Parts: sequence; structure tokens; C-alpha cells
Amino acid sequence: MTRLALIFCVIAIAPAVFAQDAAEGRIHVQRPVFPGGYWQYGIVAQCSVIFSVDDRGYTRDICSACVTNVDPENHQAASIQSEFESSASDAVNRWRYVHGDERAAVVTTLTFSTDNIDGAHLPQPDAPTCQRPQTS
Repeated sequence: MTRLALIFCVIAIAPAVFAQDAAEGRIHVQRPVFPGGYWQYGIVAQCSVIFSVDDRGYTRDICSACVTNVDPENHQAASIQSEFESSASDAVNRWRYVHGDERAAVVTTLTFSTDNIDGAHLPQPDAPTCQRPQTS
């Protein structure tokens, strides 16, 4: 292989090494379940989920933080937020990645929207901080 061809190969491969995201290497996706029938009431959410991937391609150490459009003064606001967080974590728990593609601290955003209300308009939730993993 000539020197020029070798340089071209390195340049062509390099972006893939540094451009990892939650979708890259994923071979199975489970869509989150819209919790509690909240879509009927126009309740939407945006969730930030952090997780790791083990060497067998299973997601681990999953935790999430969500923002909803529920008035914080509503006595059910915390419960509703918790249901969205559980749904987001449950979905990511079922994702699978290529074997041997071990990763730590992968962050992704899941948006729960209705036909009329797009959850993407909500502020981005803070990155979740977990005392202990919710799902492993």
C-alpha cells in the first residue's frame, strides 16, 4: 500500500472512531411506552437518559431525568415525572448494542409527544445524577 493510500484510509476511518452516539452500534431499539395515558391529557415530556453498555451489548446503570409540561404546583407533578422517567429507563434497558462495543456514560434524549403537542419544545432536562443505578 502506498503512503498516500494509507493516509487516505486513516482519514476515512477516523471520523467513525470519534463520532459515537447512542444510536451508533445499536442493533435493537425498544420504543418507550407513553405512561399513564397522559397523551390523552396533552401531557408531554423530554427525558435525558444516561447509561453504559457492557461487552455483551446490554445496557446497564440506567438512570433518567425528565421535564414535563405539568404545572409544578400540581400535586401529581412529581408522580407523573417519575412515570416518564421509569418509561424512558425501561425502554433503554431493552436496547441492544453490538457485542464487544462496551461504553460508559452514554447520554441520549427521549421525547414524548402527542399529535398536537411536541415534547421537544420543553427545556432540556439536566443530566441525570443517580445515587445508584435504577436498572441493571
